[in-house]
Amino acid sequence: MTAPDTSLAALSVDTCIIGDDPGGHAVALALVAGGLSVVLVRIPATGRAGHDLARRLASLRDVDPAHGWAAAMRRISQAGRDAATREHPRRLAAAGIRVVEGEARFTSPRSLAAGGLAITARRFVLATGAAEAPSAWPDLPEGRVLTPEMIWDLADAPSSLAVIGADGTAAALAQAFRRFGTAVSLFATGGLLPGLHPDHSQALRDRLVADGIDLFEDAEVAAVEPDDAGLAVTATRGGDRDRLRVAHVLHVGDRLPRLDGLNLEAAGIARDGTGLRVDGGLRTTNRRVFGLGEAAGPSDPGLSLRQAPAMAGALLFGRTIGASDIIRVTAVPTRPALVEIGLSETQVRAKDRSARLLRLPLSDSAAPGAGPGHIALVVSGAGKVLGAGIVADNAEPLIGSLALAVGRQLSVQDLAAIQLPYPAVSDVIGKAIAPITAARLSNHWTRRIIRLVRMFG
Repeated sequence: MTAPDTSLAALSVDTCIIGDDPGGHAVALALVAGGLSVVLVRIPATGRAGHDLARRLASLRDVDPAHGWAAAMRRISQAGRDAATREHPRRLAAAGIRVVEGEARFTSPRSLAAGGLAITARRFVLATGAAEAPSAWPDLPEGRVLTPEMIWDLADAPSSLAVIGADGTAAALAQAFRRFGTAVSLFATGGLLPGLHPDHSQALRDRLVADGIDLFEDAEVAAVEPDDAGLAVTATRGGDRDRLRVAHVLHVGDRLPRLDGLNLEAAGIARDGTGLRVDGGLRTTNRRVFGLGEAAGPSDPGLSLRQAPAMAGALLFGRTIGASDIIRVTAVPTRPALVEIGLSETQVRAKDRSARLLRLPLSDSAAPGAGPGHIALVVSGAGKVLGAGIVADNAEPLIGSLALAVGRQLSVQDLAAIQLPYPAVSDVIGKAIAPITAARLSNHWTRRIIRLVRMFG
């Protein structure tokens, strides 16, 4: 164990939050509102997240690609500056949060050195987020092999690009570059969007191909080498080898938790693979320390904000964080966008053999702006909505009522009864469940109840 540095000024608080993940900010604000003393340690971070760029590029639906890459990036950079202003340290300090800038290092299970301070706290929350994985080919010509965070500095869209990756960020960036005239090949070895429902990934696969993206799901990238035109990507497919010449390669690898340099061993905090080892209540092996969001390993930029209310409740009121407090959400910022929330069909059927999947087609007349697409509901045998998915051009705002239904485990009838401006998603769901309602009304016992009501009504 590292001995405390007695030359540092001492600071004692109830909770110390380490990192600049948005979920950590939300927890800090809740704790201060509850009367607790909080210090937030902002660790210097390099680069800007590629997943954030992918989301912002997808949101620029009204941008004419003919205006060029530079114009789009100026708009995105301005939006980023606006967001940074909203999270400015002065705003956090004005709320009563002590903000400390600098590297952080645990010195004992209850103490941390950061920003010239020796901080002791009852509880610590690691909200360090994650960073893009480094390039798999660091020795190639500078600027030719890109990682997602390097795209922010491109002066123009490449003439041709090989995107290597299979997740939502890879798909969104491939589609974004194609919109700006880049010839794009996407190498999604092992399949596009692993872990998502096949119907959803197929809908996106069809759109990418229709957009003119060359999609390779059964090819393994064997080598990336310098070439007269820029780079050459060698891929193997079965026993065949193909060589593709491109100007640039974009490698979308795993996101890695920012945990290096924290001296976790001094605090008795164990790692599990790349992230923290946490239990179902988000506690690490040091019971005083919690792991929030991507610090615990899962690659999900929005996870910390979804965990924040449960984390704040645990720290303020001693509540136990349960599995139902944090719902799985996967969002792919392509066009059409793809969102999945809650349990999958496979997970529900493993416990409930009478569960079923309802697939509801969308149309512009039913949900303005949705475009072609569909809604999928995973419904238990008792009619409760336990999972949902949507594929639509305007999926994000349409998912709200579905998220409510999954979070509260409403029935499909409850979901259809949510009153929204017509036409809306609830209209689609109402039409789709009409046969289910009719089947229940035609049940023998239901018919008997109806007759009795009519006799005495």
